[in-house]
Amino acid sequence: MLYFRLLRSSHWIKNFLIFAPPFFATKLFVYDSFLKGICLFLAFSAVASCVYIINDFVDREEDLLHPTKKMRPIAAGKISNNEIVFLIVLTLSLSVLFCLFLPLQTIVFIAIYFVTNLLYSFWLKKIVLIDIFVVSIMYLYRIFASEAVWNIKNSHWIVLCTFFLALFIISAKRRAEFNSVRETGTSTRKVLESYNKEFLDHLMTITMTISLVTYSLYVISTNKAYMFYSIVFVAFALFRYMYLAFKRNVGQSPEQTLVKDPWIVSSIIIWVIYNGFIFYTF
Repeated sequence: MLYFRLLRSSHWIKNFLIFAPPFFATKLFVYDSFLKGICLFLAFSAVASCVYIINDFVDREEDLLHPTKKMRPIAAGKISNNEIVFLIVLTLSLSVLFCLFLPLQTIVFIAIYFVTNLLYSFWLKKIVLIDIFVVSIMYLYRIFASEAVWNIKNSHWIVLCTFFLALFIISAKRRAEFNSVRETGTSTRKVLESYNKEFLDHLMTITMTISLVTYSLYVISTNKAYMFYSIVFVAFALFRYMYLAFKRNVGQSPEQTLVKDPWIVSSIIIWVIYNGFIFYTF
């Protein structure tokens, strides 16, 4: 359990994004590509865990000042340096192993993702606005990596929707962190000093609106009968997430919010079933 906490296995849910492009292209269940897609999912999960370990090691002293982050295995001193090195080598090696089954173009995006994460951990996360833009761009690496696996071309609207949806989620995360700093007086993110609540509120509203608009434009561009109504499920999930962010100050752990809130979970499940029916039966 301690190692799973260090690996941040709950964050692996983000990597399910790689299955979105083939889902929309009606190629998700192509046997050979689907097997490679599983390898892609595992490769991203392993390299992400590797970066999380490195990031926790770099931030261990700052995490000690945070009311919840101080309980992380490295900050709490529950993991030895030898174990840290072993897990970094293990996760990186596993990622390389899974990459052996993937096309070169996909491997390039995984490598870029790894390097970008390192730059973020050591430098970019300290620069206002750059910190949230870089994280959002890393979501795009996942859908670009899946293109070569399934031999498809992503819609420009889907790319834009993914980017602004990621911006929305990261903005909500920064907002929750900013409010936490005001309540506790402790912070592990120096960059939060450059933000304020009003700016983050506006950023959330703008990015949520653009996400909904770009998804709507994608739906219209497909010319699929009845798919237009799927916008309702997307709109509800976005508004629900914003409600939780503003009313209950959730957002610091978006991966938990997305799987624990019954209304958002229900919206996502219905959206997948509805779109699946439209794409794979009509």
